[in-house]
Amino acid sequence: MRAGRLVHAIGAVFPLAEIAAAHEAVEAGDRVGNVVLRVRG
Repeated sequence: MRAGRLVHAIGAVFPLAEIAAAHEAVEAGDRVGNVVLRVRG
């Protein structure tokens, strides 16, 4: 946290239709940062 700001690390973004692949990415544990599911567009 710098100067009262929170910095997020996003490791991957998956569309909701690829939720299985997103889950596999989390389980593999080889990504740095969070895995995000894109719900719209």
